[in-house]
Amino acid sequence: MLAAWCELRQDFRHFPADRIKAARFVDELYVSRPGTLRQRWKRDMEMKRNLKGKS
Repeated sequence: MLAAWCELRQDFRHFPADRIKAARFVDELYVSRPGTLRQRWKRDMEMKRNLKGKS
């Protein structure tokens, strides 16, 4: 599973690695440091897990 930030949806998305058929590497750098982005992803996952548990 690959977790990544989706610019189109402005949200974190999860992609099964075996379903990825191609990748394009670009020279653009994401503005946040990798650790900062990882922390945002963890908080987002925790928040979604908590919301899911309440329904």
